[in-house]
Amino acid sequence: MTVALQREELAKLAAQIQHHEAAYRRGEPEIPDSEFDEMFDRYVELADALGVKPEERLDTAPGADHTEGFETVEHRVAMLSLEKLSPNRKDSKGEPIPIQEQLEQWYARRLKELELPEDASLRLLVEPKIDGVSVSLLYQDGRLARAVTRGDGKTGDVITRQVEQAGAVPSRLEGVSKGEIEVRGELYWPRPKFDAFNAKLDAAGERTLINPRNGTAGMIKRKEPEGLEHTGITSFLYQVPWAKGIELPDTQHGVLEWLAGTGANVYTDEIHVASDAEDAFRYCEAYGERREGLEYEIDGMVIKIDEHRWYDRLGETGHHPHWGIAYKFPPE
Repeated sequence: MTVALQREELAKLAAQIQHHEAAYRRGEPEIPDSEFDEMFDRYVELADALGVKPEERLDTAPGADHTEGFETVEHRVAMLSLEKLSPNRKDSKGEPIPIQEQLEQWYARRLKELELPEDASLRLLVEPKIDGVSVSLLYQDGRLARAVTRGDGKTGDVITRQVEQAGAVPSRLEGVSKGEIEVRGELYWPRPKFDAFNAKLDAAGERTLINPRNGTAGMIKRKEPEGLEHTGITSFLYQVPWAKGIELPDTQHGVLEWLAGTGANVYTDEIHVASDAEDAFRYCEAYGERREGLEYEIDGMVIKIDEHRWYDRLGETGHHPHWGIAYKFPPE
């Protein structure tokens, strides 16, 4: 393929990716996640071949979840996506790269960037990847001051009234009485409560919701939040990008335990501290077998370097941080 044709395909892919990302953010996906991932992998492959600089590459979050009538604010720290392990990734000879090998390659790159020996042990934290709607929560003196959607990663819509009405997040953090802190997590709709809500809609002759993720995305954008308390929408909180006047643990698993101590809903019983990439991969594979029995929907696992001291040194691209990666399950 000539360079001109590669550039033409890259431009077409960029337009398609932005279109489908916008549909997803609206809660109206038109293609399966696996098809989107394959499209994005091809985009990355072409961008690499053409030598496109990271800062010139497509940001797959064009802010399509902005809704007219909602206040938009800037995130103090960008809410980036995660790099993904993909079954569609190929080597220079066009051969598929197994997921475990991709993870081991990612792990080896992190060791090299941190100038650690190849046989060093870099602890990883493995968490379930909730298939919900990302949210940023600002707490001041322990009380919820603002809730914001992910938006385009740089700005998001204020949904404080909606999450408060739904009772989806803690209105205050127990044991925290001073300082400021941003807590991030995922709004989700437990399957039993979603099914019960859909059954009521069906009985009333109303249009039912497609799935919990799309239903959550639509509900939290109600301009009038009355009635959201009957939905059962809730959250898992999992990240603290910054805090002022509050002392926090210096590991990811420590932060999750701290959040659990404040009364937040945290999946501390579902995480695994892995000694290396192989250990993390085994846990992901085993967890996938439990997927159907969970009360919440997951579409994969998230693998993060556990020690926060490495995060600044590893840095990030305009799209994703280097301290974490997503392991996606095959479509159900």
